[in-house]
Amino acid sequence: MLKPFATDLFARKPISRLMSDDFLAVEMTQSLQQVSRLITSRARQRIEEDFIITLDGGYLGLGRVIDVLKLITELKIQQARYANPLTLLPGNVPIQQCLTRLLQQQRESVICYVDIDSFKPFNDIYGYGRGDEVLLCLAQCLNDRVDPSRDFVGHIGGDDFLLVLGPEDWRKRLNQLVDDFQSQCRRFYRSEHLEAGCFIAPNRQGVRQEFALLSLSIGVVHLHPQACAQLDASQLAEMASQAKHHAKNVPGYSVYLIDSLVVSGRAPSRASPLPQGSVLVKDFASDT
Repeated sequence: MLKPFATDLFARKPISRLMSDDFLAVEMTQSLQQVSRLITSRARQRIEEDFIITLDGGYLGLGRVIDVLKLITELKIQQARYANPLTLLPGNVPIQQCLTRLLQQQRESVICYVDIDSFKPFNDIYGYGRGDEVLLCLAQCLNDRVDPSRDFVGHIGGDDFLLVLGPEDWRKRLNQLVDDFQSQCRRFYRSEHLEAGCFIAPNRQGVRQEFALLSLSIGVVHLHPQACAQLDASQLAEMASQAKHHAKNVPGYSVYLIDSLVVSGRAPSRASPLPQGSVLVKDFASDT
């Protein structure tokens, strides 16, 4: 309208002549990462445009691309600062922040504490270089089973990892994780250990002992919205750690389930077992 003769040409025209229906609109509840992907997927010549922010489909305000890019850059710098140096997965600070967000948002989630069985004796006979390869392998298996728009995977340290999944299909995805890790690990063993299905190494007391091949023990906490007000991030992490310790008491691949409603005194219906027979699911309520 500031161009020469524009007022004469357009002043009496409907505003729809100057409007574009090809615009980006995002819901206020979408994450920065989701909005960033939407922005960068648009044509390069459109990337400098503002976008509309909506709440339940209604107009809420305008957002600027430059602000999103700045926030994403700051987030990446923070993630790099607290990332595990080997796997580059988020470390303990982002893990704590993730658990805090889950509780604040009162979002139903499944928190999985993943641990590798027989990892220390494996390191002792194969060396730490091969052990690092196993950790990288598990990190890749975990990444393959997460949806970045809704899930989270972090590296607590050593052979301990944390996975946050949605409540819908977590059993199926843990089964897939177990299958992936079991098949990927075959390349790390010597042929005689593969054939025997075990290896001999010193235990923590220095006595030579037979150990099964690497497997996963997974402690699971099913977080319900009703239990969020009674928990903080440290308590939630401790529950996941307890579930992991219970899982490690079961030989081979195992999953131990703690239901947050049971702990908070609101006992739900008992959990159904995982469909895969090699993975054992126990309900925390059965031991109380």
